[in-house]
Amino acid sequence: MRVLFFQCETNEGVQTYYQEASQLSNSVALYRGYKGSATTMLAGTKDGVQEKFSVFNQGKDELEAAIALEPSNHELRFLRYAVQSEVPMIVGYKGQLKEDLEYLIKGFESGAISSHYWYWQNALAFIQKSDDKSSEQWQRLSKFVSQ
Repeated sequence: MRVLFFQCETNEGVQTYYQEASQLSNSVALYRGYKGSATTMLAGTKDGVQEKFSVFNQGKDELEAAIALEPSNHELRFLRYAVQSEVPMIVGYKGQLKEDLEYLIKGFESGAISSHYWYWQNALAFIQKSDDKSSEQWQRLSKFVSQ
């Protein structure tokens, strides 16, 4: 799932990610979070505003339910950050961007997140490209990027 998440740069990548994620069990919070993030991304491949919103909201609800089960899970918080940083402002789902980014920064700084793991290096690359961070936040994070 982790690899597929970072391969969602095309509609085909999103479709593959969604197909795999939709098979995951909702009984594991992390799986539910991946399923929710995949569903939010799938919304972008749909036709019509109503269908896009409907599919997006299903995914958002799954992701939020996963975070409610495990609010201290850094990976779930990154998934929400990733979704919120990519969604258009009109959707109205950007409320936890700053909170989630700060939580991730503190995770790196405390050592709770291992910056040596490939997943978190990809997450840092994603955050680096995001417009939803301050220069001070990136300065705090940049020391964890592998050279």
